[in-house]
Amino acid sequence: YLPALNPAATALFSADAMARLLDTGAYTVVWSPIHALSPSFLDNKNQPQPAYYGIKLLHQVALPGDTFVGATSQMDSLVVYAVKRRDGGLGLLFINKDFSRSVVTTVSVSSYSYATKGTRYDYGKLTIDAGKTIVEAPIENLGPTFTVEVPRYSVTAVVIPKAP
Repeated sequence: YLPALNPAATALFSADAMARLLDTGAYTVVWSPIHALSPSFLDNKNQPQPAYYGIKLLHQVALPGDTFVGATSQMDSLVVYAVKRRDGGLGLLFINKDFSRSVVTTVSVSSYSYATKGTRYDYGKLTIDAGKTIVEAPIENLGPTFTVEVPRYSVTAVVIPKAP
């Protein structure tokens, strides 16, 4: 990939790499270098770049002390991570690596004890092209089984609080 030609690639890579390392037992992960010839995290004016937003979406889903739990996808182009949060909620991170199509995926959660409403966060090709950073929106109709549409070439984070 060439970040200068497709900055969304850096966001997808940073979210996936960090989540994968933490999911497989890494205690600490550091993104380096902060400044480079082609900045990926911060530019020379310390303004956030795509890698920053990929990692920020992971941070929406998982905080220190949270636990990654099993999550799978039947699609090669969709990567998914699930986190049981210390606050009793559930965090989901979806990475759609398909450059041309959005993906609608069905989520099944065993022993569902979460709220029916949550928050979703999106960042990727479409938000970058629209001149936006992370887009936040409510998500409703959650339960033991629900669907999530993940835009093409993007990262989507879903945070579901514990049941009231």
